[in-house]
Amino acid sequence: MRTKPSAKAPSQRQQRVAEEIRYILAEILLRGDFSRRDLTLMPVTLTHVHVSPDLRNAKIYVMPLGGGSEVSSTLTNLNEMAGEIRFALAKKLTTKYVPALKFYSDDAFDQAQHIDNLIDKVIQKENSAK
Repeated sequence: MRTKPSAKAPSQRQQRVAEEIRYILAEILLRGDFSRRDLTLMPVTLTHVHVSPDLRNAKIYVMPLGGGSEVSSTLTNLNEMAGEIRFALAKKLTTKYVPALKFYSDDAFDQAQHIDNLIDKVIQKENSAK
């Protein structure tokens, strides 16, 4: 009976390719040479890139500067332009295959803020109990 393989940490190669993709994408998005004007007007932060073990798919985690309600529209625009962004990436990436790109919202900042709020509440309760 076969068991499902456990999730492994990314290999060094995956990490190296992910970092190269993040660097190149940051340059591409900063330059903003896109056919859609609204994409060039939305500054985003590329927080993390995860590449599949076969290097054919990449999940790019982004956070629009300013956050708020622009997150969903930014993700929609980026995912609609993924083909054009991938084409620009292919010109600079040095791997055999250019991965398919999928953009996701990075909620790590929201989680960190939530944890900070919880810690502050605990500290306030301790201070008020004294």
